[in-house]
Amino acid sequence: MTISLILLIALVMLALFAAGYYFRSNDMRREIDATADEYVSNLADILAVPLWTFDENGIRQAGSVFAQNELVSSVRIADHRGRLLFELAKPDDGAKQVERERVIRFEDQKIGTARVTLTLAPYQRSLRLFSVTMVAAFGVVVVVLAVATGLFLRVFLARPFRELTEGMNRLADGRFSGEFKRPRHHEMDEIMRNFRAMAVRVQSREAALEAEVQEREKAEERYAVAVRGANDGIWDWDLYTDEVYYSPRWKEIIGFAEYEFPHDVEEWKKRIHPDDLEAVVNAHQNLMAGLTDEMNLEYRLRHKHGSYRWIHARGASLKDDSGEPVRIAGAITDVTLRKQAERQLRKSEEMYRSLIETTSEGYLMLDRDALIRGTNKAFRDMLGYSRIEIEGRTPMDFMDDQDGSIFANLLAQRGSSPHQQGEFTFRRREGDEVNVLASATTMFHANGEVKGCFVLFTDITERKRMENQLRHQAMHDPLTGLANRTLCMDRLTRALERSRRRGNYNFALLFVDLDRFKIINDSLGHNVGDALLIEVSRRLEESVRELDTVSRFGGDEFIVLLEELQSPRMAIQVVKRMRRRLRRPYNLGGHEIQVSASLGIVLGPVQAERAEDVLRYSNLAMHRAKAAGRDRFKVFSNRLLEHAVQLMTLENDMDTAMAEGQFFLNFQPIVQVHGEQKLFAFEALARWRHPERGLIPPAEFIAVAEETGQITDLGLWVLHEACATMVRWRENIPEARDVYLSVNISGKQFAQADLIGKIRRILRQTDMPATRLKLEITETAIMQNAVQAANTLRMLKDLGVTLAVDDFGTGYSSMSYLQKLPLDHLKIDLSFVQALDAGPENVEIVKAIINLAHTLGLQVVAEGVERPEHQRTLVELGCEYFQGYLYSRPVSVEEAEQFIRGSRSFVLPG
Repeated sequence: MTISLILLIALVMLALFAAGYYFRSNDMRREIDATADEYVSNLADILAVPLWTFDENGIRQAGSVFAQNELVSSVRIADHRGRLLFELAKPDDGAKQVERERVIRFEDQKIGTARVTLTLAPYQRSLRLFSVTMVAAFGVVVVVLAVATGLFLRVFLARPFRELTEGMNRLADGRFSGEFKRPRHHEMDEIMRNFRAMAVRVQSREAALEAEVQEREKAEERYAVAVRGANDGIWDWDLYTDEVYYSPRWKEIIGFAEYEFPHDVEEWKKRIHPDDLEAVVNAHQNLMAGLTDEMNLEYRLRHKHGSYRWIHARGASLKDDSGEPVRIAGAITDVTLRKQAERQLRKSEEMYRSLIETTSEGYLMLDRDALIRGTNKAFRDMLGYSRIEIEGRTPMDFMDDQDGSIFANLLAQRGSSPHQQGEFTFRRREGDEVNVLASATTMFHANGEVKGCFVLFTDITERKRMENQLRHQAMHDPLTGLANRTLCMDRLTRALERSRRRGNYNFALLFVDLDRFKIINDSLGHNVGDALLIEVSRRLEESVRELDTVSRFGGDEFIVLLEELQSPRMAIQVVKRMRRRLRRPYNLGGHEIQVSASLGIVLGPVQAERAEDVLRYSNLAMHRAKAAGRDRFKVFSNRLLEHAVQLMTLENDMDTAMAEGQFFLNFQPIVQVHGEQKLFAFEALARWRHPERGLIPPAEFIAVAEETGQITDLGLWVLHEACATMVRWRENIPEARDVYLSVNISGKQFAQADLIGKIRRILRQTDMPATRLKLEITETAIMQNAVQAANTLRMLKDLGVTLAVDDFGTGYSSMSYLQKLPLDHLKIDLSFVQALDAGPENVEIVKAIINLAHTLGLQVVAEGVERPEHQRTLVELGCEYFQGYLYSRPVSVEEAEQFIRGSRSFVLPG
């Protein structure tokens, strides 16, 4: 019986250990899979910007950093065509591997792939250790249980059963008079009570031990994660025993396995570069002598294979109660790649200077006063002057008056347009002329002020001579071979005449404009841009019939005239065929390019007197298609013309309105209702009182201002007027000193290079304290160029202003960029607030936005609050500030003063 019970217990324990092994191995495998997914996801996010900007150094540095992790076996990075950009594989350790691959995207466009392979060696070692521990525990438990069970059966159960057996034997022998001893059940009861008490105590101790083990495991895990994340090697030098502990990462940095490197300091000193040894020894001695508490230096350490690695070492001393150092410890980081990058940067600068000096294009460096501060040999040879004769003068000194005036005007626009081009004529020393194409690029100081510019001059004298000879007879575009504008307008005039004579004559005019061609031209160069135009021309010609006319109108604009159409539907079929062909990738100069086009269509016959009118209609339709989102086509209608006339009228009226002071400001309060109910800020809002139409809705004139670019002047006026008003309030009303002024910054304002300087001037002119100014920038404006936006926001923050992201939730934000931006407030778009009572899912969306803002350390402003239910829900969700018609509509300056003085109160529901 005893053996059977022991075997049963052993089988149960074996089953429990097997289950533990199964779940432990699964948990560890899921952990390594999750780690692989996290690594490849982080690598893809980090690589998005450098891969988009073709930053090869950034790609290599990102790949190398991830490859240094001990779990990473290999890293492979490729562009969207599969071309290998970076690959690093560690020696095969014989273990199984986990591989993950992730698509790298930028603005929803696939730009490459990242693949990370993780070794399962740590996983297998941990699993083996777990198995050995389980087997040992199993053996101990079985032995203990066997001994305990035997003792239990023999000592506590054998005597009662033996007495019972003796009584039964006496009865079988017929000795009825003998005394029958019954088993004493209280012994078994006592055993069970003691056993239960012991079980309770063991369970309590086990729970306490398990909690302590889990806490230690968490601490060890946090320490391991911190060390692994820092990618540092740890060392600990015991000054009493003179032994040094080197972590596995420390040894790995210089190529040693964990068991290879001895735990003494002499081997360390032997590997320090002779030129760095004295500095390192002095640093250690200062720590040991207590002269310093910390060390921080860089030196070279010899690798196992003989090469030297650059090390950034940090250390500190640990002292006993008497203040004497007893040990020093620290960490080292491999900074070899950074040192190599710095050396490569110096080489690049030298190569750049050499390239400028040896290039065939003329080069000028101008200061902010347009004085020449540097030239190259090509420019000096172009004019025939020496360096001394050129430097210190202006380029206009070598031009005639007309060209000099044009060039000076080009330089005057460098602050608003950093990249300028133009053609000019220089007078050479010998008296003859040289025609040049000038490309000027502005350089700025960190505060946004113009520092100067550099100009590249290309000699186009021969080209200009040929143009002058052929201009009078040129009827085709020299680049693409297509009909030029002159020929196109001639054929369009004839098509109009035929449509007047023939009632059944159908034709169509297509205005084709390539989307974002300037980006391709600027980033890849004019050669690639020209090759693209040629290929686009070929595809346009393939999309039409021989009797149709394809012409290049100029730049990236093409005009297609379709004649003798059986029905207007044929024109739409041609457009669809044309768009399909234009979308196919272009392989030009080693670059794969994708291009779309916006098309405007005029279907004839049309009510137009001249060909120029038809062309204008098609251009209008094209611009409407581009405004609708690019890669679209729009058919002209009289409604489009009426809308364009209305916009033009409103644009002209806006110029007059700015000059005559027709714009004025209203202010809408932003309140705090959680806790003490009080006025927090006023948002300044532009309003327009037209002399004929009366008040024009802001949605109407703001859209026109955005489209025409007048929003920049209007935005500056609003900021100046609002600051001046707030300063008057602060001087006359004591309560106004605690009120913030909130002003919107449009997307086009935010993209201006001199925005910081303009805001600084307004603050100085109005004496407005920057600490009481809050600028609201839309989420879309920030994310259009996240890197530039971050720099602009940091400079605004340096001025002392409060920053808020407006209309949050209506655009697309990258969390990795959003958490890096120096923002203070997040403003929830009114569409989310007004949908709160539409369903619980909308409440969850707003809750998620508020939690995200608080996680990023931002306070939340909810706009569009119109109902008491909205306020109650937002307060429960933790929203700090509120704005909307529930409290007040936008009010005049006088009514805003009443709010500040407290003579008018908000309708604040309880």
